[in-house]
Amino acid sequence: MAAPPAQRAADQFHNVKLMINTGEKPAPTDAVLFLEDQKVVIRSKDGRAELKAFSYDDIKAVEYSFSKSPRWKSGVGVAFAVGVFAIPIFFMKGKKHWLTIHAKGDFAMVQLDKSNYKIVLPAFEARSGIKVETVAEEK
Repeated sequence: MAAPPAQRAADQFHNVKLMINTGEKPAPTDAVLFLEDQKVVIRSKDGRAELKAFSYDDIKAVEYSFSKSPRWKSGVGVAFAVGVFAIPIFFMKGKKHWLTIHAKGDFAMVQLDKSNYKIVLPAFEARSGIKVETVAEEK
C-alpha cells in the first residue's frame, strides 16, 4: 500500500493587504497570504486569525491588475456584487498591484507589494492549477 503524498510546506507571502469591508469604506488590513496544498488562506499579519480561505476547487477566477483600483474582466457585475467596495475604492491614489480571487459566494481583493507580486502570481498558478488572468487598466 502506497503512502499518501507528502504535503509541501505552505508558500507564504508577507507585505500584502486584504481589503476589509468596514461598513463605510474598504480598509486595507495587513495580512499574510498562504498558498497551501488544497487552499489559499489569508491570515492576519501575526498569522493567528484566518481572515479569508478558499479551497482551490471553489475558486472560479483569479485576476491580477496594476491600477489605481482592482479591475475585473466581468466588469459591472462584479462591481455590483462588491457593494460598498464599488465606489470608495476607485478614489485611491497611485497604481497598486491587485489580486482578486472570485470564489463560490465570496471574493477577496488583495493588494500585493511591488516586491512580491512577480513571485506570488506564478506561485499561485503552480499551487492551484488556476491561470491568473491579467486585466488591463481602461484608458
